[in-house]
Amino acid sequence: MRVRSRPGPGMVLLPDGPFIIKKLLSAANCRQRAGRGYISVGLTLTPRATGGGGRNLCPFATRGCSASCFADHDRMAWPQNKRAAVARTRLLAENPDLFAKILIADLERERELAGRKGLPLVCRLNVVSDVAWERELPALFSTFPDIQFMDYTKNASRMLDSPPNYHLTFSRSERNEDDCRRILAAGRNVTAVFRRAPFPATFLGYPVIDGDEDDLRFLDPSPCVVGLIARGVGGRDDATGFVIDHAELREES
Repeated sequence: MRVRSRPGPGMVLLPDGPFIIKKLLSAANCRQRAGRGYISVGLTLTPRATGGGGRNLCPFATRGCSASCFADHDRMAWPQNKRAAVARTRLLAENPDLFAKILIADLERERELAGRKGLPLVCRLNVVSDVAWERELPALFSTFPDIQFMDYTKNASRMLDSPPNYHLTFSRSERNEDDCRRILAAGRNVTAVFRRAPFPATFLGYPVIDGDEDDLRFLDPSPCVVGLIARGVGGRDDATGFVIDHAELREES
């Protein structure tokens, strides 16, 4: 499955004109870059059905998480970034074979660049989406056993069958707390979004660690709750239960 020559670019027709895709992976976001000793890259597609050729790439999104979605206030805040993400998502829907070839070529290039620096490569395949890549492109993980893949997911079934080099952390929403308890009891980790710092010592009966320090979730102890602070206006004003309030923190601590 090795790509020895880079595939030609993919052209995607968007409502405002054609878009040429030369690569799929981008430099890490600010929280990924905080992880010292690793080179991090990410794949940014569009969540939900925003421009993805009718395909919903975040099927377990809730009203609470959608309102505070990372896509809307950081990675896709700029129009040119959103246009590129829409194009990538449409390429996945319209020409998955070419998408896979470009992704593999990108990973080979990034692995070589990381190797020159003597650092391991980390790849987050769902920066703002929730694609089950272990089912969509299962050969990807055996082709690159030396790359550490990682993601967050709200799909509880994914937590049980991920490849050894694909670390998944389950994301709590206002609707899936029973799943969170089962996953924690199975020895895996869960993220939870809190209104503000400081985090409680425990939540759902498990220790809470600071997940805003970096994005290297595969280094976290387990089982634990990975605390994140609500971002953006939607997150800070959330009233759905997705963002956990201080009253709840006091009850859990």
